[in-house]
Amino acid sequence: EWANDHNLPPLQRWDSSFYKQAGIPRDIRGLSNLRFLLVMDDHGITEIPAEIAKLPLLQGLCISSNKITAIPTQIYNCASLERLDLEDNCITRVEDGIHALKSVHAIDLSGNRLNYITPDIARMPSLAKLDIRNQKTEIDMMLADNTPLSNESLTALASLIRRIEVNY
Repeated sequence: EWANDHNLPPLQRWDSSFYKQAGIPRDIRGLSNLRFLLVMDDHGITEIPAEIAKLPLLQGLCISSNKITAIPTQIYNCASLERLDLEDNCITRVEDGIHALKSVHAIDLSGNRLNYITPDIARMPSLAKLDIRNQKTEIDMMLADNTPLSNESLTALASLIRRIEVNY
């Protein structure tokens, strides 16, 4: 509310460490120039608003060390997105449709609770780096005999490992 009351100028970068006291404007028009959204450290965030996909210039989304449990599939429609950093959250699944992120070249999902990764991830044309290390699960999802990943997901990840930098 404070941010709206004080008419913050259109933002190109919102970094929670600098705007902690100001808050974030709720009016989407005040965010239309936003290119990078950085929310680091635990701010108690449990979900990514699907409306973020409506930001026409958003290139980088970094929400780390929070409590996010899912990636809204609406984010897959964010045409300008180039980098997705959601490390150290509580995300369990990467759903079908992620291949629509045609400009994303790096995804960091390390330190989550992944037990499902869609085979669609292997169809991302610009993906050059995927980090899925240090999952907070009881087993190593890539190497354990009782992995929760489907054969299709394992095959897709194996093909990625041969083409791009994958940290697991």
